Order: sequence, then structure tokens, then C-alpha cells
Amino acid sequence: MRLRSMSRGLGFSLLVLMITAWPQASAWAAVPEKTLCISPGEPNAYSRSNLIFDTAGDLYGTTGGFNGAGDPASIPNGTVFEVLRKPGGGWTCKQIYAFQGGTDDGSVPIAGLTIDAAGNLYGTTDFGGTANCGVVFELSPEPGGTWNETILYDFIADSCGSASNLVFDNQGNLYGTTIGGGPGGDGTVFELSPNQDGTWREQLLYGFSGYDGNVPAAGITFDSAGNIFGTTEAGGLYDYGTVFELAPSPSGWSETTLHSFQNGTDGAAPIGGVTFDAEGNLFGTTNAGGNPPEGCCGTVFELTPNSDGTWAETIIYHFPRTGGEPRASVVFDAAGNLCGTTWAGHGAVFRLTLMPNGEWRPTAVYGFTGGRDGGNPYASVTLDAANHLYGTTYDGGNGYGVVFEIP
Repeated sequence: MRLRSMSRGLGFSLLVLMITAWPQASAWAAVPEKTLCISPGEPNAYSRSNLIFDTAGDLYGTTGGFNGAGDPASIPNGTVFEVLRKPGGGWTCKQIYAFQGGTDDGSVPIAGLTIDAAGNLYGTTDFGGTANCGVVFELSPEPGGTWNETILYDFIADSCGSASNLVFDNQGNLYGTTIGGGPGGDGTVFELSPNQDGTWREQLLYGFSGYDGNVPAAGITFDSAGNIFGTTEAGGLYDYGTVFELAPSPSGWSETTLHSFQNGTDGAAPIGGVTFDAEGNLFGTTNAGGNPPEGCCGTVFELTPNSDGTWAETIIYHFPRTGGEPRASVVFDAAGNLCGTTWAGHGAVFRLTLMPNGEWRPTAVYGFTGGRDGGNPYASVTLDAANHLYGTTYDGGNGYGVVFEIP
């Protein structure tokens, strides 16, 4: 039976964050938000995608997020969309590809996209393909503004169901994760390499077996030495998820569990990936755990490498019972602040600022209302050169999410 991520069936609670001094509702209203698109792909789109920029400053993302109810075949197959800058200001939203599902195409692209130097887009789908285990696809721009899709890989029994963004290495290989498949059936990390004839070949770098992790829903991150880092939503010593490292060796890739979450103050169920700072420390979020005795509503954590090869976890923020439940990774802005999103209530965009005393303090960014401005952001935010924040919401707008900008 195909394994499904915990996040797809969870129920969620009230509004937004932070324990030292999470802003009052009135503080959110002073921060502007621009809704760039309403339902950017198609009705019932439910976007769970982050956004990426091309060299012209246009944005790209996906729709087709799982709505948690009914047969997956009954929901739309999903789309890829672009948000184009108008010469005189403003934005235009355009669907550039609609997935057909079935054995010849993918269906339900949960993750965001990756772009190469030529402007080609790469992504994954959770369903579709020969075994209904999803595909890896490429979209190439054609004259006249159309896009051509190529299926690079069709997931079969060796790996199944990707909710992962793809990452390029310096040699042009693509890396990602699947939430199912592998020798233990608990998910994989894979590499796709281009062949001379234009096809791509897959290599499974690692298959999880539960005790070392289960459900690697997020994409991976490289360090400067070529080691791979990521999270699993479940599994580990306590079955509440892990942070892991894969290191290359002549005999293959070796896995090390850097941290097993315990569902205590350290959090539980990391759905998003991890982010490095300039000193080599890792930052991420958990969707659950944190504040005892309630055992909710997620954390922001830091992992610091020790001299003996182990890693020490520090919780830099506990989300309070009245909000939180982040589902995405955090990103650094130009000032060194950590930015991210929360799901609970209608959700929010938050910023954590490192103070001189070492405390990370929240500052007000934006709290969604669930109306035209959107609601329940699933993915993290993307920053431009001016430090503006861009993202998508799963809900709000006309009920199917929006693309937003926060100046």
C-alpha cells in the first residue's frame, strides 16, 4: 500500500505565532500585501508551491495540491503557471501547462519548480505515470509563448510519489526525494543524470527503512563538500521525524541521522527542508510538538555541528498554542533574518530577527484573513533583490488560493 504523508490528513487549529511577543492582530494590518493572482492555475487548484524567478524577474509555480478529501482522480491534475511583470507595472498571470494525468503524463504537482540557465523548468508530480507514482518533467519554452513538456523519468516500483523540489548539482544532475518506495518502502533520495541521447537515468542514492526516517517530503540541500541534507516527516528513533545527512563514498552514499525528533520541546513532524547559514548551521521548522504540555504547535530549530561529528539542536522559537504549524522551510533575507510561513488559522508570514543577546525575536510581517488576500500558505516565501516576499496560499481568494507579494 502506498504510504501517504501525515500532513495530508491533519486537521488544523487557530491563528498565528510567537512566544516572546507574537504580534497582536492589529499589528498585522499595518503591513501591506498585494494579491498578484487569484486561483493562478485553475479552479480547485490548491497550490502548495513556492515560487521561483527567471532572469527577467517573472515568477513560476505549480497548482494541484491535494485537498485532503476524496479520490485523487477526482481533483484536477494540476498546472504550471507564470506571473509576468507588466512593462508599466503590475502583473499578469498565465497558465503555461495543464497536466493530463494517466499513464502518459503526471498529475498533482505538489512541489515548486527548478529553472536552468536556458529557462527550462523542472519539477515532480505526486501521481500519474505508468505506475501512478508520479513523474519528473521538464517544460521548455517555445516560440510564440507555448511550452513543451518532456517526461524525464517515470517513477515505478523503486520509488513512488514525489512532493519534492528538484536541485541541480554542478554537473547538471537533478536530485530529489520520494515519500514512498525504496527497499524499505519508506521513501528515497534519488539522482537523475542526463544521457547523451537526451534521456535521463535514475539512481537511488538511499532508501529509508523507518528507524532512520520515513516520508522524506521536502527536497534536499547540499553543503559545499557535496553532502546532502534533508528531513523526514516521520520515522527515526521516536517516529516523529528526523534530520539526515547523506555523504558520498566510493561504495555509495552513507546515511547519518543528525537528529530524531521526540515530540517534546524539540518538536515533531518536520515537513519542510533545511537551510544553511554562512557558518554551516542548519535551520528548519517542525509542524508539531514544541510547547509542553499541549505538544503543539511547531518550532523553528537550529542544528550546530560539534567537533566530534554530532550535531546539537537548539530550539530558537516555539510557536504558541494560538498559532503556528509551519509546513515549509525558512529562508534568510538580506539582513540575516529568518522568514517563513505558518498554516494555523488563516496563516501568516513571519520573520525572526537575531538580537544582540542571542534571542530570536518575531517581528510582524503579515497575517492572512482568508479573503481576497489568501489564506493558509503551505510553502515558504521567495525574496527578490529588494527584499520583497513572494509566495502562494492554499486557500483564500476565490477559495483556491492566491499568489501574493509583501513589499
